[in-house]
Amino acid sequence: MPMPADLVALLAGSAQDHSFQIWASAERVLQGSASVKSLDPIAQEILGEMGGVHKLGMTHEDKLRFVAQDFMERYRLRSKRELVPGGTPLPGKSHPAIEHERQ
Repeated sequence: MPMPADLVALLAGSAQDHSFQIWASAERVLQGSASVKSLDPIAQEILGEMGGVHKLGMTHEDKLRFVAQDFMERYRLRSKRELVPGGTPLPGKSHPAIEHERQ
């Protein structure tokens, strides 16, 4: 019988699942159908590091999957560094997405 924590982890999905969902949101921003403000602060920061919305929005479609892979890997690494499993901040560490929701 699975433990409750195991069920919660299964329902939450993997870090890869989450980074894919964030990329889907970022892609809507790049296409102009959503505002960059709709993204969490980590995603906004990564888009800036990668050249910004304008530059990435001009990426040719055949190269977009490489941009997506780079974005998702950066997001997974950044999230892993700032959160422990289950999405709770490390003790003494504030997560920007959580702080953004509190405001």
